Amino acid sequence: MFFSLLFLFLICRAGTGKSWLLKKLIKRQCLGSKSRRKRVYLVNVDQAELQCYKKIENLKIFQISLNQLDEAKPNSLIVIEDIIHMNNAEEINLRKALNYNAHHKLQKIICISHMSQKTGIWACLSFFHYIIFTSDIANVTLIRPTFNYFKLEKNVINCWLKKYKELCKEGVYFFYDCRKMNFNTLFVRETKTHIYVNFEKIASPDSERNETPSQKLEYTGNDCKKKLQERFEKIVSDQTNASQASALFSIIINCANIARINQNDLTIYFDTKNLKNVKIKISLVDYIFCLLSENNCKINRKFTVLHRYLNSVCHIPSIFIVNKNFAKI
Repeated sequence: MFFSLLFLFLICRAGTGKSWLLKKLIKRQCLGSKSRRKRVYLVNVDQAELQCYKKIENLKIFQISLNQLDEAKPNSLIVIEDIIHMNNAEEINLRKALNYNAHHKLQKIICISHMSQKTGIWACLSFFHYIIFTSDIANVTLIRPTFNYFKLEKNVINCWLKKYKELCKEGVYFFYDCRKMNFNTLFVRETKTHIYVNFEKIASPDSERNETPSQKLEYTGNDCKKKLQERFEKIVSDQTNASQASALFSIIINCANIARINQNDLTIYFDTKNLKNVKIKISLVDYIFCLLSENNCKINRKFTVLHRYLNSVCHIPSIFIVNKNFAKI
């Protein structure tokens, strides 16, 4: 489950096992039996770390800057080390890499930060799939602002941090799933034993503890629409055009078949005609921000399918169709 990530944000303090975990991630992503990733692009990596990367056989290592992210080849791995400061241009390049390049070039992106202040990476948290924390009590000062960013309830944050302190010991890694908005342990480094603990159940009312993920998606009518709208607004709250995006999302869920929308990641699925039991999943979040793009970003085939479907069931006001490429559909 964990290693199927697209974007990962590793937040930690020095000397807490970050290098060991990174090495494992890189080998899994680049040297696995089915992997074709042989290019690794490094950003902000010092000479000592560079030599460690070069010791990994069968990989092509390249050093680039944040302003050169567009030059990274498709199907590659990008490691951005210890982001402390980013100017506006660098932050724009990183956002583009996370939100567009990674999808279209099939890239995997790992970002590492040792600080919770004075770093532009915090403005990009909503683009990541997973956030990993190494095992260190001092990381509480990093974890709390992360949870606050996702607007989690105060009692949930306190419960999770209490359990984190109880389980925190050398070699244990913790990850926050940005889509499902839950917090879990990953594994113990020394023994490689999985000690999966679902933190969500720790802070949930008894009435919800027996609900399975599939049951949580079976809400109908206004209750389901409300939950979908709340989930969407949490994800896009820090975006400059969040209000337009939320209004457009409201139109979509009031017209489209909400039974096809996944409440966790806000993807909508369509059954394929040629292949049995195969579904096309399309991110409504990505589609909406593509529709609102003033830069006229390119439209992929999935967005074309979704746009035609939505036009058949509802009328999208022209003020929301900012991207001129949609006029050609």
